[in-house]
Amino acid sequence: MAKGEKTKKILIIRHGQTDFNLDRVPQGWADTFLNPTGVSQAQAAARLLKNYPIDLIFASDLKRAYHTAWLINQYHNHKIITTPLLRERNLGKLAYHKVADTAWMPPPLIERDYARLRGWVRDLEMESRPDFEARLRNFWFGFLLTYPVGQKVVLVVTHGGVIMASLRVLKARLPSDYRAKNTELITLNLK
Repeated sequence: MAKGEKTKKILIIRHGQTDFNLDRVPQGWADTFLNPTGVSQAQAAARLLKNYPIDLIFASDLKRAYHTAWLINQYHNHKIITTPLLRERNLGKLAYHKVADTAWMPPPLIERDYARLRGWVRDLEMESRPDFEARLRNFWFGFLLTYPVGQKVVLVVTHGGVIMASLRVLKARLPSDYRAKNTELITLNLK
């Protein structure tokens, strides 16, 4: 790190549980609410972060992430900066279908052949992985960096897919089977 360069501590948290999470239904851009368990999870995260010196809060503009951020912010009283850059991946026609219900799935998805799935992205009206990751790079290396260096501890409240893709974009090391759980807290240091 160059002399005078500051490190930002980034706290990333996934939103609380929704009924879609409980039923294993992909949400994508569906604007769903937290269920009672999700509200309790967000309140528990708020208590955990109560005395943490958070300087700035970003959240996806979808209700489940914003509500989680709002509950956490009860102890911090900051303006929550919402952005569509932190939305879950747009799943197009894949959203709203139970994961266990394979009748609607294209064969490459059933077979977990993600290389072949690329050809289905346009037909499914979903956001491609390169487009999704470019959007997240825009947040991490563009939008976030426009905020003053003095902002040292940043909370980002977002979605499971965003967290996974962001950790790839930020080159964080993860176990191959890692999946972000509702209200799980991840801490990163960015230069």
